[in-house]
Amino acid sequence: MKKLSEIKIIEDSRNKINHHDNKNQFFQENGIMVLRSKLPFGDYALMDNMSISVDTKESFLEIENNLTKQHTRFRNEIINANNFGIGLVILIEEEIQYNSLDDVAARYKIPKWKSTTYEMINGVKHVKHRKGQPMGVFNVETIIKAMKTMQEKYAVIFAFTTKEKCGEAIIDILVNKRDILDNYFKKKLKELKENNG
Repeated sequence: MKKLSEIKIIEDSRNKINHHDNKNQFFQENGIMVLRSKLPFGDYALMDNMSISVDTKESFLEIENNLTKQHTRFRNEIINANNFGIGLVILIEEEIQYNSLDDVAARYKIPKWKSTTYEMINGVKHVKHRKGQPMGVFNVETIIKAMKTMQEKYAVIFAFTTKEKCGEAIIDILVNKRDILDNYFKKKLKELKENNG
């Protein structure tokens, strides 16, 4: 097993600066070299082996948006990654740890706005979000079903971590679980290729 200080990863340069402080702090504290460069798929990959890429999502709300309003773009990104032999791990950050999609279905609660926000429209102040209202309106079970369907159809896995442990989870996926994931994705990619002629 590699020492943390021997690990070199690429972080997609489209990741916003100062939006990934917990991850960057973990990488820095553990001597992990990070090169910011444009990745074709996902947000993080090993420099010496990009067969697995980790695409981070800041919350379940973001993945819900990807699976509903941006479904075609999101699905096509997974298909394109798979066509290039890359397996994607979609790593969703939440305030609490979820252990599986079924665990999310059982325990997830749509967060509520913590304060009322306003926006100006034609010089008039309007309420944009009211304190205590849900941040989204959707059926969690429907989103989980869509995630399970994608895992069945493509070389993609949905995983969860807390915001504090995200850097550690990225390294765990790219390094510690690499062999298991590589074997799974190779088998899945072969199956997809055979089924698509």
